[in-house]
Amino acid sequence: MAQIDTYRNTVLRKKAELAKLNQDLAKEQSKIAPLHSKINSARNTINRTKSASTIKTKLGEIERNSKAIADAQKRVGDIQKRIASKEKEIAAAEKRYQEEEAKKKKKQLDEDK
Repeated sequence: MAQIDTYRNTVLRKKAELAKLNQDLAKEQSKIAPLHSKINSARNTINRTKSASTIKTKLGEIERNSKAIADAQKRVGDIQKRIASKEKEIAAAEKRYQEEEAKKKKKQLDEDK
């Protein structure tokens, strides 16, 4: 396999990895909204009730969901960091591919002369 094919395959592979990271990011972000809804629901229940045990239970639920949101946001941040890194790798791979393609064209022109 020619060097240019290796570079082309590297670019394609890295773009596929980037697409997977974007899917992971969307999946993590979609987890956050339902957790906010659960927190709001628990707060509404606390405002309506006078039962100490219900209030204690709902406060625990709020705390648990808040922690889950924080964890999801941390994972989102990690994924965004990996996406930025992957985009940088793609740019470098595309540059190598273009340079190799330019060399190949130059060599072809020299051979034609």
